[in-house]
Amino acid sequence: MSACAAVLAFAGTSHAERPRIAVEHARSDAAARRVLAEVRNAGLDPVDVHAGERSSDVSELADRYRAIAVLSLKHPGRIELAVLSPETREVIYESTVTSKGGTPASVRAAEELHGRLIDLPRREATEAAPADQASAPAPAPEPVREIPVTLQDSPADKPVTFPHPVPMTAARDEANDSQNRRYTHAHLDPSRFWAGASAGASSGVGSGSEVPVFAVEARYEPMRYFSIAAFGILPVAGQQIAAPEGSAELRARIVGGMLRATVVDVGDVFRLTVGGGGGAAIVSMSGHASTARFDARTASAATGVGLATVGMSAKILPWLALRVDALGGLAAYRPVMRFDGRDVATWGPSTMAFTGGLEIDALGFGGGRQ
Repeated sequence: MSACAAVLAFAGTSHAERPRIAVEHARSDAAARRVLAEVRNAGLDPVDVHAGERSSDVSELADRYRAIAVLSLKHPGRIELAVLSPETREVIYESTVTSKGGTPASVRAAEELHGRLIDLPRREATEAAPADQASAPAPAPEPVREIPVTLQDSPADKPVTFPHPVPMTAARDEANDSQNRRYTHAHLDPSRFWAGASAGASSGVGSGSEVPVFAVEARYEPMRYFSIAAFGILPVAGQQIAAPEGSAELRARIVGGMLRATVVDVGDVFRLTVGGGGGAAIVSMSGHASTARFDARTASAATGVGLATVGMSAKILPWLALRVDALGGLAAYRPVMRFDGRDVATWGPSTMAFTGGLEIDALGFGGGRQ
């Protein structure tokens, strides 16, 4: 009971005050804000500490801010965790936490910290037991006691209780499971916004020849396996058409949107996706007459297009990936190119494009997401 009283006394003078945690970081970026928010969500009281104020000794840093534990963001994607004894002020637990299985490091650090603080009163009580009790006769079994530990505020300020004694591993697992049910699922799959650029080739003119194209895409991924994309495929060069009456250059631009679904995911590193949607093809022609008998004209036509795609991506950094895509489309009707009333070329109704390039996660760029 004395160790439990020490934890509660160190946490503050009020029973509703939460244990204080020092969160040390080198810069006030999105990663630091995320860790502070997760510690607060776990029912703890985070203290924002800039790295410039850091002492070389963790215990000294914790004493300076009256904290029971320290979280240090020393490297991108890694969080150093240290828990101190409320009585001796020595470090009794240390670990390094990283992202795992789609769960950000900030969430895993808050869970582990919460579990360690629940287990702290029992550990302190075990270590504080007198050594000479080992030789004393075993006392009569005592009834199970309930030790209250307040880890977060509630409308009624009702403390969390658990029986004593309980195995340390079982108590920690139970605490982590409770946290998972309460708030982890809200952060398990952070949203992403991918922006990509690629190059490749596209076909669609009736002759079957291909032209080089440049593709851009913006894709919002609100959850891990589904995304919404907007894209454009722009020709780098036009398709050349020649006839006795003259020549012309034909260009087809495709813009649209689609829904994508991930069908294969290997460790959130390699992905295979499929998608479908629709858009429009804008086909333009610029003519050149061979003789003065004909007038050269520039004209364009638009048609709706149904689209389907298959893509593969492989991450080379947490926020950067290589990507290849195959896109197929079917037009509602075929734009036709005519020379002197004679059909010389058509676009569609089917088209194909193959592209490859890079994409970045704008929300996680540069380690902004922990």
